[in-house]
Amino acid sequence: MHLLNLGAAVRVSDYSSIGSTLAWKFDGIYAPSPDIRFRATLSRAVRAPNIGELYSPASGTYLSVDDPCDVSNLGSGSRYRQANCSALLAQAGLTPPQIAGFSPSSDPQAGVSILGSASGNPSLREETADSWTAGLVFTPRALPGFTLSLDWYDIRLTGAVNTPSAQQLTDLCVDQPTTANVYCDNVTRAAGTGFVSGFHVQPQNVSRFETAGFDATMRYSTAIGHNGRLDAALVVGYLDKLDFAAVPGGEITSERRSIYAPRWQATLDLDYRVGSFSIGYSLDWFERTRRYSEAQVRGQPDIAALEYLFYKARWNHDLRFAVDAGRGFTVYGGVNNLTDQKPDFSFDYPISAIGRSFFIGVKVNMD
Repeated sequence: MHLLNLGAAVRVSDYSSIGSTLAWKFDGIYAPSPDIRFRATLSRAVRAPNIGELYSPASGTYLSVDDPCDVSNLGSGSRYRQANCSALLAQAGLTPPQIAGFSPSSDPQAGVSILGSASGNPSLREETADSWTAGLVFTPRALPGFTLSLDWYDIRLTGAVNTPSAQQLTDLCVDQPTTANVYCDNVTRAAGTGFVSGFHVQPQNVSRFETAGFDATMRYSTAIGHNGRLDAALVVGYLDKLDFAAVPGGEITSERRSIYAPRWQATLDLDYRVGSFSIGYSLDWFERTRRYSEAQVRGQPDIAALEYLFYKARWNHDLRFAVDAGRGFTVYGGVNNLTDQKPDFSFDYPISAIGRSFFIGVKVNMD
């Protein structure tokens, strides 16, 4: 063998808020030759809740909620939603015919915004993550300047600290196996109407959060001509899983392909320098992501036309240049978002609303 490296670590911590915790790690690197090395890690990590998550004081807030018990939303959640909504509305005093026609979205008395509150949660416990990674680094002697690294990761987080929004809180309340859950404890409904009349959002230790995927990085640097050099780097990421379970025994919700969680993404950087001049190009891309969750589409197959079920992919092209003018002066410039792609949602998704922009400047070294 060319290299064998084994390691282990353990850490015991004691907190005034949650008591003692234990974290550990085993790792290893094995290289049968200078051209390739394999690496792996098995670990348990612990994160104690921070001061803000524990002790933030209560404050009032107004937020709007699209009631999951509205007849138009019953099919957009879990298989428990309809039964749970019927039970909650019956507790609020509604009759079966009123429950069957419950539609806050079409009733002006339901209001646009609801007064609620937000605070920390002194009952939080630590997060615990069990993870493993395995990968390789390939540096072939036959191709100097080239490096390829591949790594697969698998992370399972239990007791994850999550702060749901008012909308998520209301949805999670009725999407669990029963209404006897921490989310329903923090949502109130008005007697007689059944409308959501208040909420309290605070961090909670959810049941489980799992993610897995791989990252690949390729780098290459080579001389071109008499005094030129090309540097290239390609980073590719694949998200295989991003699952969330709100409470023990609850249904698993997949967040893969949701906003900011694309299945595939990549960045490419090319830089060429010759003498005192350099030019570069960058591409930042990720594939299209879901505008509506799988549950929403399943419950309302005609929720939108096919072309509007997804946000468009991100394609951000940047160009840059720099010239060393001598005497400590460097002139630089470039263009961002070369193709002038516009956002598909809000002002910044999947790309900034600024659009194509140009810049130019001078750097002066006073040494």
